[in-house]
Amino acid sequence: MSPKAISLIAISIVVLGSIAGFVYVQSSVPLKKSESYPISMKDDLGRNITIKVRPNRIISLVPSASEIIYAAGAGDLLVGVDQFSAFPDDLVARVKSGNLTVVGSGFTPDLDRIISLAPDIIFVNGPSQFESKGVQRLSDLGYTIVSLNAQNISGILQNIELIGRITGNSESAAKAVSGFRERVTKIENAVKNAPKVRVYVENWHDPLFSVGAGSLQDELVVRAGGINIFSDMQKKSGEVSPEAVVAKNPQVIILFDRGVTLEQVKSRPGWNIIDAVKNNRVYYISDEQNTGAYGAPGPRIVDGLEKMAMLIHSDLSKNLENENANGLLMLLLEN
Repeated sequence: MSPKAISLIAISIVVLGSIAGFVYVQSSVPLKKSESYPISMKDDLGRNITIKVRPNRIISLVPSASEIIYAAGAGDLLVGVDQFSAFPDDLVARVKSGNLTVVGSGFTPDLDRIISLAPDIIFVNGPSQFESKGVQRLSDLGYTIVSLNAQNISGILQNIELIGRITGNSESAAKAVSGFRERVTKIENAVKNAPKVRVYVENWHDPLFSVGAGSLQDELVVRAGGINIFSDMQKKSGEVSPEAVVAKNPQVIILFDRGVTLEQVKSRPGWNIIDAVKNNRVYYISDEQNTGAYGAPGPRIVDGLEKMAMLIHSDLSKNLENENANGLLMLLLEN
């Protein structure tokens, strides 16, 4: 694949990502007559849930769930969110205007505030949050609690479809999922013929924590055309030694942790012989606010996949020279 063709694909990924992002913030569509209640389903903890009527008031106690709800076109049904939910912009604006209530953290929610909001459904994450004292109290009070705890990209997209079904927004959710799937396919196609690159993912620096097969970050590396150097780890996440990283000699180092600087990583004892350090290929993937969105089980995982592909295959980030931007955009849209 020529550098020009690779760059064209890269720009198409960015453009299509922007187009798909438009779908992300659309408001909910009217309930279709074909969607009827009650709805019986299993949440991500395998619990049988029955939604008796279409919900009008929902609360999210985890940022990824808040983003999934928006992606499904049901953001307007949110009446409360946890203190760390900060995306998309409409959510932030509603919180600032007082139109959306912050109800504390996911593990220590403000029960009185939640009760005052009279939610039809409360969304949480995995077993640790579901089993926390605050959430269990809400369950004891009779509130419907639904876990969204996807373990991979496919699960995240299924969560969007599930929220669409629960809230009567199946059409909007399906449109969003179609856009995300198209983006994932284009990324995979862009890197499928490129050489595989050895990648070290660092989630924490003291001690070093990396990821094994089955983790979301491992999936990002593989789909982006890389080889996770710790794919043989016996669990999804765990501590690794600096010496093990040196021995596996990654060609690219991806930091999800902004608690350490790039220069500190490069200057670790013995790391000067690592290919990634020698070739200055040590990168952050998380944003400056370190929200972790690129590795969290929410819709922005697709943005993380796009960025991962760009970092692993540096040729993808090279801009075409002497191209007319408007002409290029028209070409991309036509194709």
